Amino acid sequence: MGRAPPRKRKEPPLPTGTKVAAFVGKLSKMLESCPSEVGRWAADGKSFWINDESARTSVIPDNFAHSSFRSFARQLSCYGFRKTRRRETNGWSEFSHPFFVRDEPELLCGIKRMEHLCEERIPLAPKQDLNGLTALSVAARAVSEEPPPSKKQRIDEVDDLKTEQIKRLQARVAHLEGLVTSLLSPGTARV
Repeated sequence: MGRAPPRKRKEPPLPTGTKVAAFVGKLSKMLESCPSEVGRWAADGKSFWINDESARTSVIPDNFAHSSFRSFARQLSCYGFRKTRRRETNGWSEFSHPFFVRDEPELLCGIKRMEHLCEERIPLAPKQDLNGLTALSVAARAVSEEPPPSKKQRIDEVDDLKTEQIKRLQARVAHLEGLVTSLLSPGTARV
């Protein structure tokens, strides 16, 4: 019996839109204009190389709203770019996308932001320690073997913590108002 031929990787459908995402347009222009010691196309034109350190200090801040290479790489990931894994890179990173090809600008409109990869994360609890409740909640979650909470569960947890904190603060305000009233009442001895 013969082996089945290897499966070919399914090519994405050709783009149909005409609008190029701002990030993708800036990336394309940056690659065309930056010095080759900072960034350049691969020989086949199907991927590009970025020098992590040089890009961080020169072209990334000049072209994008951040100067962190990690933020830049995360943004690439949000648009579906893949980082190529290589052993010896000497500070260079290689990225590719099926629609990001040298001398084929008509493909750029097929690169879209993938919202499910770029959602802003909702914190599990507020940053303030609510009399140990936040730390307790985090510790309890770490010990349990349940799957991570859903977005709605996290929102509900934060709302519950806020409600509890509001009740505590209202009780404290009522107590302080009582103290002020008793201090300002006629006939109260002042020390």
